[in-house]
Amino acid sequence: MQYNAKAIFTILNRRNIGSIKPSEKKKEISKIHVQLKRLSDRHKIRRAKRGFYQAKPSPKIIQKLEDPETKLHGIKLEIPITENNTLKIQGITAQNNIFNFIKTNHYNLVTKKNGTSLRRWTKQILFLDRWITVTIHDGGLVEIFCNSGDNPISYPEFVRFGDYLSGYFQQIFVFKHREVMITQVAMARDFEELQLYGVKCVTFHKFKNDWARIYQRENGVVRYEHHLTMNITLEDAYNSLQLLTQVPERKPVLNGFKPDTLEDVA
Repeated sequence: MQYNAKAIFTILNRRNIGSIKPSEKKKEISKIHVQLKRLSDRHKIRRAKRGFYQAKPSPKIIQKLEDPETKLHGIKLEIPITENNTLKIQGITAQNNIFNFIKTNHYNLVTKKNGTSLRRWTKQILFLDRWITVTIHDGGLVEIFCNSGDNPISYPEFVRFGDYLSGYFQQIFVFKHREVMITQVAMARDFEELQLYGVKCVTFHKFKNDWARIYQRENGVVRYEHHLTMNITLEDAYNSLQLLTQVPERKPVLNGFKPDTLEDVA
């Protein structure tokens, strides 16, 4: 909402507005206007237009407007292929098994400009209308990157994502959720009611591995996202995201009264 000095004076004095003299009213409105200008100069509030001001976007203000579901994008997984999780089918060595997988699924060899091999293969696969980039390194490391910025992943879809990868890689290794590491992820919430008029992006914190920002997307929604560089297992990520998206259970109210807790009251 946008307010001018007169509107703020009216709100602050709504109980005794009739008893205030016109001269005192004019003086107080002038003081409020001066304070609003000072707050705007210090970037504490935003000047929407001449004489009108509004609060700057903040997490607390946004949460009062809406409470959308927490979703993920910019997900990066790393899976080390070791002797413990590698499948050996009919005596075929792990290296040959991986090479056959790469060849059968038509992976592309990554090379330098002069054609020298970088000893890794990559391919894009489709999962629920999202493109996933899979890179298999010759040294025994699988990297999986899911951007999904235009279509963030919810908690149920994130669980399905893990199940999908488990089936996709079953030919070359055993997909264990406690061994798959998440090294990068962005947690996003899309707000439809909030609008950033005249503001493209608001960054709250910015440092080496962790930052948060609010910005308006092309589809009209305002996104509040938090980028994290981490090193946790896929299993721990499931548990954390479930807590973030879980709706607290509301106790029923019977005839306007809450159920008796049977606790003694002093």
